[in-house]
Amino acid sequence: MITFNKTHKFYFYITFIFLFLFISCKYHHGNNTKKKEHIKNSTKKNVDSKTSVEKENLNLSELSLKTGISMTGNENVLLYQTISEWLGTPYKYGGKDKNGIDCSGFVIIVYTKVYNYNLNNSSFKMLNDTKAIEKSNLQEGDLVFFKTYKDEVSHVGIYLKDNKFVHASSSKGVLISDLNEDYWLKTYYIAGRVNLK
Repeated sequence: MITFNKTHKFYFYITFIFLFLFISCKYHHGNNTKKKEHIKNSTKKNVDSKTSVEKENLNLSELSLKTGISMTGNENVLLYQTISEWLGTPYKYGGKDKNGIDCSGFVIIVYTKVYNYNLNNSSFKMLNDTKAIEKSNLQEGDLVFFKTYKDEVSHVGIYLKDNKFVHASSSKGVLISDLNEDYWLKTYYIAGRVNLK
């Protein structure tokens, strides 16, 4: 049978206390490391989120400058990015690229890229792709039709917002115009909405 004298008891208690403190410190340090990692990850997420918002705001500012339309963040950004890439492209009857494009060709390209929807290949035939709507109910992406040649639909554009629409003009190429301009008021025929569902 083992017997403990005072010295043995003293060393036993010291060893026990030392082990207890060592284990406690290690556990505490491990928790601190996990806390630090959690804080670090949370901070990184916040920074990434902030950077993403800043980039989006910068993108909206650039698109506002390019298009002349005040962007609020509720717009279809892909639509505005796409049309901003085409602004200034010259008009060419039957054209389908940046060397020259006509009104229906432009609308077809934008609708394919932005909405993944294939429209008919002429402004007149595009009427069949839409449901007629009142001018006062126009929404972003709706089509606006004009009779610029004789008494038939001969021009089409895409409505944006604030009475603005984008189109390929035979005289100025791809640009953004206002429905309240005299020429477009005079030649306006109808608006149509494509069922994208």
